[in-house]
Amino acid sequence: MANCEFAVGATILIGIECRGATNDLLIGATCTGALKAAVETVDGWVVPAASAATIATFSPAVRNATADVGPGWDLTIDPATCASLPVGIYVSNAVITLASGLVVKTHPLFIKLVQATS
Repeated sequence: MANCEFAVGATILIGIECRGATNDLLIGATCTGALKAAVETVDGWVVPAASAATIATFSPAVRNATADVGPGWDLTIDPATCASLPVGIYVSNAVITLASGLVVKTHPLFIKLVQATS
């Protein structure tokens, strides 16, 4: 089902790593991400149609390479926006556009929002 889980009202933070890349290779590249409600089927949860409404948009922040992780982006949804979302299953993917115009889309990531205890 969900690949990751967050409490309603928490900061949703998803790291996107461009393995094998260097900081210089990502100059001029952008990354975006949108959260949509996942669709429940008999067999589980699936990605909705591209025309499905966007529930929230991630804010991207560039992350340079370190000794432990390659360059990429941190995608966040702030706590206030997350607090406005109902408990449930959502899905997102990152869309990376390189300076050359090449577009790369990640696999879907299912996100479960659960009720916070406090």
